[in-house]
Amino acid sequence: AVPIPSPTAVPIPVPTAVPISSPTSMPTPSSMPHPVPTIIPTGSPTALPSLTPSALPSSSPSNLPSILPYPNPTPGPTPLTPYPTATPTGYCPNDLLLLHPVMKVDHGVAWASSPTIMDDNSTVSREFGLLSGSVAPGAHSDFTLFLNDKLIGQHGSFTETIPEMASRVEVLLRSTNIYRDQRTVKVAYQLTDSAGRSTVRLGDEFDIQITLFYTGYTQLSYNGTSQTASCESLPNTTSGIGFCSMQTPIAWFSEDHDNEIYASISVLYNTIASVTSEKVVVTCKQLPTFDALIDGNMELVLPFHPLPPGATFDVIVNADTNKQALRTWQFTIEYNAAHLTYVSSTTSTNFTSTFSSHDSEGLLTVSNAGLSNDEASSQVNTGSSIYIATLTFQLNSDVSDMVLLGLFKLTTNSMENDDNIIFVSEKVGQVNDERGTGYTWGQMTVQSVSPVGIFSYAVVSELVNISPLNGIIETSSINTVLIYDESSHIDISGDVICNLYSLSDLEALSLNSCVASVSSLHFRGSSQVSVLVEYGDLSALVDMIVWYPQHVDINSSDFVLNPISENCSQYQTAQLSAYAYFNTGDSAVFKIGDVTDIVRFVSSNENSITINGTQLEAHEIGSSEVSISCYPEVFVSKTVVTVHVVSTPVSLESLSVIVYTNISWVEDDTLVGLEDSFVPQVQFQRELEGYGDVGHIVVYAEFDDGTWLDVTQEAAITLVHGFENILDLQEQDRTVRVIEESGTSWCRPAIYASYSPCNNSEPVSNYGFVKKRDSRAVSCLLTIDEPQIAREGDGATLQPFNITDLATLTVTVFYDDGSSKDFTHDDRAVLTIIEGDILASLTGNKLSVLPTAVIEPDLSWDVTIEVTFPGLYNLSDSVSTTVVEFEYLTLEATHSPSIIELGPILEVRQIACTGLYQRFEMSA
Repeated sequence: AVPIPSPTAVPIPVPTAVPISSPTSMPTPSSMPHPVPTIIPTGSPTALPSLTPSALPSSSPSNLPSILPYPNPTPGPTPLTPYPTATPTGYCPNDLLLLHPVMKVDHGVAWASSPTIMDDNSTVSREFGLLSGSVAPGAHSDFTLFLNDKLIGQHGSFTETIPEMASRVEVLLRSTNIYRDQRTVKVAYQLTDSAGRSTVRLGDEFDIQITLFYTGYTQLSYNGTSQTASCESLPNTTSGIGFCSMQTPIAWFSEDHDNEIYASISVLYNTIASVTSEKVVVTCKQLPTFDALIDGNMELVLPFHPLPPGATFDVIVNADTNKQALRTWQFTIEYNAAHLTYVSSTTSTNFTSTFSSHDSEGLLTVSNAGLSNDEASSQVNTGSSIYIATLTFQLNSDVSDMVLLGLFKLTTNSMENDDNIIFVSEKVGQVNDERGTGYTWGQMTVQSVSPVGIFSYAVVSELVNISPLNGIIETSSINTVLIYDESSHIDISGDVICNLYSLSDLEALSLNSCVASVSSLHFRGSSQVSVLVEYGDLSALVDMIVWYPQHVDINSSDFVLNPISENCSQYQTAQLSAYAYFNTGDSAVFKIGDVTDIVRFVSSNENSITINGTQLEAHEIGSSEVSISCYPEVFVSKTVVTVHVVSTPVSLESLSVIVYTNISWVEDDTLVGLEDSFVPQVQFQRELEGYGDVGHIVVYAEFDDGTWLDVTQEAAITLVHGFENILDLQEQDRTVRVIEESGTSWCRPAIYASYSPCNNSEPVSNYGFVKKRDSRAVSCLLTIDEPQIAREGDGATLQPFNITDLATLTVTVFYDDGSSKDFTHDDRAVLTIIEGDILASLTGNKLSVLPTAVIEPDLSWDVTIEVTFPGLYNLSDSVSTTVVEFEYLTLEATHSPSIIELGPILEVRQIACTGLYQRFEMSA
C-alpha cells in the first residue's frame, strides 16, 4: 500500500483525500472516440474536475491471438478448427491483465477517488480518500476485491488514520487558591487539532507538561522563576480531556501577604512545543505563623485549607517534652459534635497500648500505657515537637459553607517521664489553625466543591452528508464533562443545552438536543460549524466539519447497447458509476468519492432500458436518460447520460479465458494522515503449486466496439486432451483442480472455452493457459499436540490432571524453494501406528486410546505414529505420545494441635478443658 501525501494547495485546514490539487475549472471533454465516454458528459458544470471512469472495457492485447497455439493438444468434445501446430518457446501470456476487478472498502470509512487499475505485474490498486469523514481519527479500514460482483479471496490491506497533532489547548484551573498544607496546583485541560477534533495524536513522541511561574510580584513576568514537570497521565483518546498537577515550592509563599503565580499547559512532540495554553493565575495564600511550644505541653494542628461538607480530615497532636523523656501521656479534645463526627485515631509507633474514649457530646480522651522500645525512650521521645497521635474526623454533610468557630479545644491531662514523674498536668493545649497560633479554640473554613467549567466534544467531528444521495442521516453525539475544583468530574451530557452558534449553519447541520445530524434538509457543507454548549452559566464551543455532495457525475461503460449477435434478443449490458464532489462550502476545493454503491440510478424509459443495481439492461430499441435520485432534487447538481438501444448487432471478436488461483494483499498496516490518500495494493496469482490447488476460470466475450461481457457461467468449458490425469475440471464451480503431481513446472493452454451468443450463431472459442509450478519436496514433519493421552472417561482426564483423551496430528511437507504445504487432510499422506497399536487407534488425524486397551506395568506405554507418502514422496517422519491412566489416590490427615502417639489417629479430641477440639485437615 502506498500512502500519497495530501495536496499543498488546499487553503482550508480540513483533510483532503485527492492526491492532486483539486481543479478549479472544468477541462474540455475528452477526445476519446465513441463508445468510451469521459466520466463527465458534455453539459456538466464548468467548475468541476474530470475523472477517469472506473471500469471501462478494453480490447484484448493485439499480440494474443484468439486461438492460442500449442502443439498437438485437442479440445474436449467440440473440435476446435483451425488449430495452429506450433507455440513459441516459453510462450506464457499474462492473461491476468485481461481481468476487470473492482476494489472496494470492506470495513471502515474511505471513499474511492479514482478507478481500479492494474499494472503489468498484475497488481491491482485504487486510491481512497476522505478518510476522516463520519468516523473518528484513528479508525481502521480494510478492503476487498470483486470480479463481476463476486468477492475474490479475503479482505486485506489494513490502514489506520493518524490523528492530527494538537494545535489548541484549553485549560480550567481547579485550584484557584493554594495553602501551606495544600500546595498542589491542579489543572484540567482539553486538546483539539486545527479542525476542532478532540482526538489528537499521542504516542511515544508526545508529551504534555505543566509549568508554574513565580515573580514575587502580582504582575506577570517571563523573567521570574519557573518549574516544569510532565503531567501524570495522558489525555483521554476520544475527548482530549486530561488532568495535570504540580506541587508549588514553599519558598513561593509569604508570611506577610498573598502571592500570585501562573500556570500553563504545553503540548510537545519530539521535545518541541507544539502549542501552549494561556496562563492562569493561582493565589498562594499567606502562610499562617505559629509560636513554638515551650515549658512542656501539647499542640493540635488543624487543616489550613478549606474543606467541603462531608470531607474526612486529620488533626495532628504533637508535644514539647521540656527536655524530659516522655513515657506516658493523656490528652482530651473537645470538639463541636454538631458539625463533626469522630472516626478513628492512631498514635506514634514509639508508644504502645493506647486507650481512647469518646462520647456523643464531643469529648475525646486518648492515653497510652508505655513505650514500645524502652531502650530508645530518651532518644526518640525527647524534643520540642514529638509526634503523639493522628485523629480522624469527618465534617457532617449538612454543614453549610462558613467559617466554623470554636471547633476544637485541646487539654493536656498529663505527661509523665521515665522516672514516672508527671511534669505536665491539666494544661490547656495550643491550637494551630488557618489563622496561626495563640488561640484556645480552633476554627476551620467549610467550602463546598464547585464547578469551574465544562469541556464538550463531538464523538465524530467530521460528517459526510450522503442523505441527498440515499436518504441516510448521519449523526454524531456531543458529550460534555463538568469539571469541579480539586479532583472530581462527571459526565453531564444529558443535562446540557446545545445550540448552533450561528443560525446560518442550519443550512449545513441540525441539532436535536445534543445530537448533530446532516440530512436532506441541508444544502451546503461547512469547514466550521460551531455548537454552543451551555450548562447554567458555564459554556463551551464544539467545532464540526460538514462535507456536502455539491455535484454528482454519472458515467456508463457503454452508451450504445447492441444485440450481441444476429437474430438475438439479448443485448449488451453496461456498468454505471457515480462520483460525488464533496466540499465544505468552498466551491474551489473538492474531495472526490465513488458513490456508485449508495445511489439509486433511474431510467427515464424503462420499456427500453431498466437498471439492475448498477447494471444497465436493454429490452427494446429506444433511448433513455439515466440519472440518480436525489433527496430533494434541487440541492445537488448531477449529470444525465443518454443511452441508446439499437438494432445493429455487435460483432463478437474473441473470448478471453483466464485462470487465476488467488490474490495476495500487500500487507503493511499503513498509517495514513487524515489529509492523505491511501492506495491499497493486491496482486493476482495464477500458479498452481501442487496437488489439491484450485484455479478459478473467468471467461469474457470481447466485442468489436471495445466492450466486454462476463460469460463465465454461459460458456462451455472443457479440458484440453492430455490434461485429464493432471487436472480435474469442476464445470459447475468453474474451477480446475490439480489431481496429480507432474514433477515439473509448466504453462500450457489446458482449458478450452467456447461461447455462442443466444446459441444460434457460430461459437467463438479460445484456450486458457494454466501455469503450474512444482517444487521438490525435501522433508516432512509430523507433530502431535499432546505429550500424554488417556482413555475417555478415565480419572486422568479429570481436574486437576486434565489429560486429554483425543490427540491431533499435523503433517507438513517442506519444499526446496522454502515453501511448505499442509498435508494433514491430504489422503496421500498415510498415517500408521507403528508401535502401541494395541493401546490406541487412528481416525483420520485423531488419535484416541482403545476402550479395550490394557496397560501392563512391565510393558511400554508409548504409541508411535509414522507418516509416509506412497507413490508421491520418498519421505517419512514419526512422533510418539504416552498413554496414561489413573492408578490410585493417597490421602493424608493432619491434626492441629498434634498429639504424638503411635498408629493411625481415628478421632478428633478435645483440647484440655477449653471446650475446643483439634482441627482435622485432609490432603491428597
